Amino acid sequence: MTTATIFAGEIDFAEENITTDRRIYEASVGDLVAVSRGLDDAWNHVVLFGHNPGFTYFANLLADAEIQNIPTCGVVDIECDIASWSELKEGCGRLREFDFPKNQCP
Repeated sequence: MTTATIFAGEIDFAEENITTDRRIYEASVGDLVAVSRGLDDAWNHVVLFGHNPGFTYFANLLADAEIQNIPTCGVVDIECDIASWSELKEGCGRLREFDFPKNQCP
C-alpha cells in the first residue's frame, strides 16, 4: 500500500481512489488472473502492486514475455487486446515497457 500511495502522489491520483484487494498480496499467477478478470469494465487502465514471483509469472503469461524477474519497484506496462476484463487470458497482451530503478543507473 505504501508503494501504491507513493506512485499515486507522483501521478496526481487521489489516494482515496486506491482500491485494495488482499488476494493480490503474495498472489499466485492464478490469483492475479482471477482478480484481474473481476475488474470493473469501466476501468480502461489499472495499476497492480504486489510481490513476486506471481507478478513476474503474470507479466510473462499475459504478454508472452521472457522477463526473468521484476525487481523491487519494477514497472511492467502491458496493453491487452480485450473488450472486457473477463476476457483476460494467456497471450492477450503486448509488452509495451519493462523498467526498474537500477536500469536507470549509469
